[in-house]
Amino acid sequence: MNATPPDSEIHLTQPGTKISRWVTETVDESTIHGVENELLVLRKMLEKPEDDGGGNGVRAIGVTGVRGIGKSTVCRAFLQNPEVKSKFLPRIWVSMSRIFSEDRDPKIAVLKRILISLGVGIDTNVPGEQTLRRLLYALRLQLRGKRYLVVLDDVQESETEEEQNGFWDLKSSQKTGENLRDGFPRGKGGAIIVTSRSEKAAKGMVGEGNLRRLVPQKDPESLWKIFWQEVAKDGDSSRHRHPSNLKETKVELMKNCGGLPLAAKMMGQIKFIQQDSNNLNTS
Repeated sequence: MNATPPDSEIHLTQPGTKISRWVTETVDESTIHGVENELLVLRKMLEKPEDDGGGNGVRAIGVTGVRGIGKSTVCRAFLQNPEVKSKFLPRIWVSMSRIFSEDRDPKIAVLKRILISLGVGIDTNVPGEQTLRRLLYALRLQLRGKRYLVVLDDVQESETEEEQNGFWDLKSSQKTGENLRDGFPRGKGGAIIVTSRSEKAAKGMVGEGNLRRLVPQKDPESLWKIFWQEVAKDGDSSRHRHPSNLKETKVELMKNCGGLPLAAKMMGQIKFIQQDSNNLNTS
């Protein structure tokens, strides 16, 4: 990557709410269930040495699966895992949603989100490729000498193969212009996790051999906990009683939600609303 002079017309500012809403990473650990195995798998994948054999490259892995299967939840929980915290700093989560209110160019918008998540804002009126190059340089400066962990959440397919195999490609070592990987320094064990509903998009960024495919949960207990958290979220235990045929109900819930944590949560929310409505009608 070409060096950029210090007077690059890109100025660091305080983060604004317009962008910072895309870089939230925290999650209430008490609301997460059934992800222990996935956290272990991700940790082992990140510990795997790079193909170059030196172990000093940027490790990039992808987490794929259908909507509601828990990709974002798993990665947010991973960022807060004590062992992960002891190894990586900074640890950031960035939404790759294509609602780019901060910039029409998705490349520039994503780089701004990453920099915001690192605690800085970007104020620049430099157009086109100059802005892209300078933002990559600013990101590289922020991460230089650090063992960082970056989650790029909800990656979507690029409009063209050229774009997918160009700017967004994290795995290639070939120089093809200004690329996202140019913003991530090598040599300190930094890592990137990509999540996507599109296996094609994730594979295009990290490679076939670096994917973790999430499957629906098969543990009725975990899904029941997710469901019941919503049903009894008002904390009034006198209003909420488990059914007498609890074991069968848990199995039925798992079938009805298809093993998807988000579906179990939404079913719990519906049940809570129904209970509230019934209570109002009988009062």
